[in-house]
Amino acid sequence: MKIKEYIVKQKSEVASAFNRPAYYPIGIKNPEVFPSFLEREHDIELDPRVKNGKAFIRYISGSDQSEYWVHISYTGYRKAYFRYLEEHFEICPQDLTSDWHADHMLGRGFAKKFGVDYVRMCLLHKSQNTIYGSRFEKKMLKQKQNKRHIFLMDYLCAMKVLNIKIPSNRIDYENRKSEIAKSLADEGVVFFDNRGGEHSLDEYFDWWDIV
Repeated sequence: MKIKEYIVKQKSEVASAFNRPAYYPIGIKNPEVFPSFLEREHDIELDPRVKNGKAFIRYISGSDQSEYWVHISYTGYRKAYFRYLEEHFEICPQDLTSDWHADHMLGRGFAKKFGVDYVRMCLLHKSQNTIYGSRFEKKMLKQKQNKRHIFLMDYLCAMKVLNIKIPSNRIDYENRKSEIAKSLADEGVVFFDNRGGEHSLDEYFDWWDIV
């Protein structure tokens, strides 16, 4: 599989994850205790090449989908995740250049602060990953939320993986929210609130207060 083909597959799965978040968590406290409200059966397989259970693969039952997860303290995640891509999707190692980052869908610092130990991985181009990290990870760490055992897909994570330009500030957001809503919809994200995508985005960014 070419990287472009994998990115298309990843985007499709992320859109599905956003539309049915109980199918696709992105952060979990303990891989042996996925909450009962998750609506898809799965099998968990520890990565045998990673010590101390610091990485696992989640195989979604009845589909060709699988996910790679790592403990937030695991520093060898790039090599392990790329090996997973090579072995499960036959991505050529030479194609996984420095332009491509193994990214934690949920920032490790944020996950640690709010009680999550394992985070799902994704493949991102370095430009999108760098912009996201520099603009939002520090702001996310300032949020005041209760600790939890699980995090589900949200708008910011979806935008990051779908390669939708992240707003630089509130003014930029207000100017571009119609464009952002359209881009999300074009990628397959469904806005279930009948007031539309812009309203849903407003509620999200007002709640998190990160732009």
